[in-house]
Amino acid sequence: MDIQIKGRATHKAIAYALVLLMLWLGGVAHAGTVTYVYTDAQGTPLAEADASGNITATFD
Repeated sequence: MDIQIKGRATHKAIAYALVLLMLWLGGVAHAGTVTYVYTDAQGTPLAEADASGNITATFD
């Protein structure tokens, strides 16, 4: 009986931690803005664009 009580408490703590983790990750996923970086074949950045495709910066 005592083992079952400890097991339930452990399951409850794990479930609580998972819910908190999902809430935290959900907030992180919606916190940023989208920026696309255009590069050449070697990976050198050439330009940045916003989510609509408008060029916001160029690099020489």
